[in-house]
Amino acid sequence: MNRKLILLVGLIAGVGSLEACADRGSREAFRRDLQARLEQLDLKIGQLEDRTRQAKEDVRPQMDAVVKDLREKRQRAADKLREVENATDDSWQRFKGDATAAVDDLGETVERGWREIMK
Repeated sequence: MNRKLILLVGLIAGVGSLEACADRGSREAFRRDLQARLEQLDLKIGQLEDRTRQAKEDVRPQMDAVVKDLREKRQRAADKLREVENATDDSWQRFKGDATAAVDDLGETVERGWREIMK
């Protein structure tokens, strides 16, 4: 949403300061961006799980371990995103870095898993 429009809507709605209103808009944009990244990573994780189910018995345990690690990191990233969503206007910036790091870590792990499983 346009920053000026967010500010105007916030002032009309009685949100308070211009900064608080703009902050709310940037938090929502951040949340949507992270959610979209998680959805893209979910697709790749799903493809890796499919490939793992089709794997030969001798390599499946290693592939299962990669997928299990991905699922755990996916849950951690979702938990961090929820912290951002539930944070107060004053504290959300503190959670922003943790959520970004968790999604970045998941993305890197997905790429490593992709290289290992899809070769």
